[in-house]
Amino acid sequence: MGAFVKLVSKDLTAVQIVFYRNIVGVIFILSTILKSPLKNKGGRFGLLMFRGFIGVLSLYALYYNIGKIGLGESITFIQTSTIFVAIFSMIFLKEMLTIWGWLALALGFVGIVIIFQPDLGAGILPNILGIFNGIAAGAAYTSVRRLKSFYDTRSIVLSFMGWGLILPILSMLVYPYVNAPYLEFMVSPFNWPTGINWIWVFMVGITAMLGQIFVTKAYGNEKAGIVSTVGYINIPVSVVFGVLLGDQLPGLKIVLGIVFIIVSGVIISIRRNI
Repeated sequence: MGAFVKLVSKDLTAVQIVFYRNIVGVIFILSTILKSPLKNKGGRFGLLMFRGFIGVLSLYALYYNIGKIGLGESITFIQTSTIFVAIFSMIFLKEMLTIWGWLALALGFVGIVIIFQPDLGAGILPNILGIFNGIAAGAAYTSVRRLKSFYDTRSIVLSFMGWGLILPILSMLVYPYVNAPYLEFMVSPFNWPTGINWIWVFMVGITAMLGQIFVTKAYGNEKAGIVSTVGYINIPVSVVFGVLLGDQLPGLKIVLGIVFIIVSGVIISIRRNI
C-alpha cells in the first residue's frame, strides 16, 4: 500500500489519496453488509466516532510523509503506535506495565529521538507528523480494543472509512479559505486522478483493504503478541520498496533508530500478549 501511495503522491495530495482510497473501501464493506447484516451491541457511539476520526488524521500524516520522506522511515513512525498503545492502555484501560515494558518504552523513545531529524530537506513538519502518526494510530488501536466488545468489526472499519470520506471532503471545501503551509497535510484542492494514477489509487484502496482483512484474520487465529511481532516486517519491506522507488538507503543512524523501535515493539508485544 505504501509503495502505491508513493507512486500516486507525485500527482495527488495526501487528502486526495485518503478520499479515493476510502471510496474503494466503503463500497467493499457495504457489499459485505448486504450479504450479512451487522451485529452490534452498541453503547459506545462516541468512542466509535473517535476511532474513525483519529484514524483518518493518522492516515493524513502517514500519506503526507510517504510523499515527502523515505517510505521506510514513514512506516517506522507509524509502527511506534505499539509504544503509544501501551501507554494509552495503562492510562485508560488500567493495564499495568512490567519492568520489561518500561524498559521497552524507554528504548522505543530513544529510537524515535534518533530518527527525528529536523534538518531534513523536507523540513521539520514530516518529523512532527511522524510522531503524531504514531500517537494517533496508538489512540485508534487502543479504542479498537475497547470497541470490539460492542461492535461488529465491519462497523469499526466503516466508522474509519466513513470519516475517511467526510474529512477529505471538508478538507477540500475549506482549501480556498486556508492559507497556512503547515496545514498542507490536511487541506487540499479537489483533483481527479489522471492516466495511470487511476490504477495506483485503485491499488491503494485494494491493498489497504486486503491488509485490514488479513490482519483481522491473523488476530483471530493467533496470539496478539505474535501477530504484532510479525507485523514489524512492514519496516524492512517498506525500506526495500522505497529504495526501488527512488529513496536513498537509510544511513547508520536511521537504521539504529529503526532497530531500537522494532526491538521495543517486539518486547512490548511479547510481554503483554504471549
